[in-house]
Amino acid sequence: MNGYVHAYNGTDDIASGWGRFRHTATNEVLDELEKALPLTTFDTGESYGYSTSDDFFQDQDNFEFSTGGDIFPGDTWKCDAYLRLQAAIGHLVDTWVASDYNEFTYRDNLNQR
Repeated sequence: MNGYVHAYNGTDDIASGWGRFRHTATNEVLDELEKALPLTTFDTGESYGYSTSDDFFQDQDNFEFSTGGDIFPGDTWKCDAYLRLQAAIGHLVDTWVASDYNEFTYRDNLNQR
């Protein structure tokens, strides 16, 4: 899972932003990967952004599960990814949520493409 969030403050007030990334392998005995996005304040005309890869912003985290090698025919990795961004001005809070569910099989192995 790679993801990024971005919020722009187009108001005349100071805004705050925070959120969470989560990646779960739902049918494997693995720890859930989760990261809280740091609370940040940003002024009028400024942006708040965070990413799980260096393609977008400077903070980086590995949100990938290792399969330990190729996925064998008949095996399926079921993964659920979740991203939440919250932005506030005073006591008014907006929340945006994005999630995605994917299944990976032997067809997703690099040598099968």
